Order: sequence, then C-alpha cells, then structure tokens
Amino acid sequence: MRGRSGLHPARWDAETAREFALGLTDVGRIDLSTVAWRRAAEAGNDAKDYERLGLAWAVLGNHPEAIAAFSHAVDGFTVATSGTLTSTPPSTSGPSGFSGGVCSGSGGASPNASSKSM
Repeated sequence: MRGRSGLHPARWDAETAREFALGLTDVGRIDLSTVAWRRAAEAGNDAKDYERLGLAWAVLGNHPEAIAAFSHAVDGFTVATSGTLTSTPPSTSGPSGFSGGVCSGSGGASPNASSKSM
C-alpha cells in the first residue's frame, strides 16, 4: 500500500482500493472485497468499479446492494455516437444478390467446342 493509509479504506485512493479489492478477490474473500470496491468506486467515480462492487454483492446474495451498485454503474457509462446506421435494400435480382445460373462473358471456351487439332 502506498503512504501511511494502512487498513483505513476511507483514506485510500481509487487505485489502492482497487488493488486491495482485486487481491481479496484473488484469494476468494469476496465478502471482504466489497468495502474496498465501494471505496474504489467512491474515490474514482468509475462505472467499472461500481460494476465490480455489484458483482461482489450479487455473488454474496445481497441483491438490493447489487442492484444499487449496478444502477450506479449504468448511470456512469456514457454513450457517444457519431453517425447513423443505415440499411441498403437487397439486390432485386434474387434473394442471394446474384443474377442466376447462366454465366456469360468473353475469353472462355465453350464447353461444346471441339478440341481437335488441325
């Protein structure tokens, strides 16, 4: 841990709280990680931290806390669009867009042509 914050979550910055929460999760102590995830979310105001807090609460079966954290996470995400999706109509030649089974063109030999040498 950085500085003299020790085991006082209220003094942790977001990065310290996140590291502590990940460490607790890695050793299977999700029940203890909720305090650290809450501090990471409060200190960093990052939607991802609220999402992780919600996941921890969901695993522990505390659904009201999980719903509150997920709600806060969704509020924190922003969506930016810079264009419009458009659709072009399919080709009128058929469902696959190809014109059919007859191939016409130049440069090829006719399958009925004789290959006799003169």
